[in-house]
Amino acid sequence: MRKLLILAILSFALFFTACPEQPGPSSTGAANDANNAASQPAEDASAAVIELEKKAYEASKNKDGKFFEEMLADDFTGVVGGNIDDKAALVKRIAESPCEMKSYEIIDPRTVKLSENAMLVTHKVSFDYTCEGKKVKSPEYTATVYVKEGGAWKGAYHQSVSAANAEGDVGTVADTSGLKGTDDQATQALAELEESAWNAWVSGEMKWFEENMAGNALLVNPSGISNRDEAIKAMSDANCEVDQYQLRGFTGTKLAENVMLLMYRGEQSGKCGDAELPSAVLGSTIAIKEGEKWKGIFHMETPAK
Repeated sequence: MRKLLILAILSFALFFTACPEQPGPSSTGAANDANNAASQPAEDASAAVIELEKKAYEASKNKDGKFFEEMLADDFTGVVGGNIDDKAALVKRIAESPCEMKSYEIIDPRTVKLSENAMLVTHKVSFDYTCEGKKVKSPEYTATVYVKEGGAWKGAYHQSVSAANAEGDVGTVADTSGLKGTDDQATQALAELEESAWNAWVSGEMKWFEENMAGNALLVNPSGISNRDEAIKAMSDANCEVDQYQLRGFTGTKLAENVMLLMYRGEQSGKCGDAELPSAVLGSTIAIKEGEKWKGIFHMETPAK
């Protein structure tokens, strides 16, 4: 769903960084770890995907493209270094990265069960990361969706945004030209839901969010990771005035049965308090279907070109 004002830009960091205390696995061992984690009982799914996330961060630090060939779903999509990457593009980007990570820390990981075969992981990450002699902005907030395929957890979606207090030299603005646009029935339903969410946000109709957001929904913005009630209160208190907005390029991806990802470009003008809204954003919403009704369970935006 539409969240509070975004002030910072997406970090130029890789898809994953790593926890310093985690030993670097070989690509074969990491793939086996992914399969073993996925075979654990359902109640251990949170621990399994958090552990896999840590291993992925280590593989990214080591520029281990082979790990990601094994770990990513074939239809992976994500906002990486400002680009909307598929699996092949991300594997290449990680393996050939000119950037160097010295240290990093995953902070306060949270999970949300999207379905029996899909888990959302969000957390804060801080790092000492340099690209072409310039410091990347740190910390940032990040989200990843893992889905089960053949008994193994696979990365299906990823996105991050710089924290409001991030420090560094460089950040990234998303390039939305990679949005292909889809017109299937599920994408159309989610697009209508997103349009309604923006209308409700602009007009201050907070009851709409109470009725159309899942009870365990999470929203990510530069101020942190908020649950549904926190996000609704923040929107209600934000004092935003929006002059105009337009949403386009709706692109839907099925993550699991009754779980959809919607990505799109939003253009807007206005203010929240004294701060100008970013003129364009790349928005991502994950919705789950409850009976015949879609409900938002996750939302995030990255300022765009």
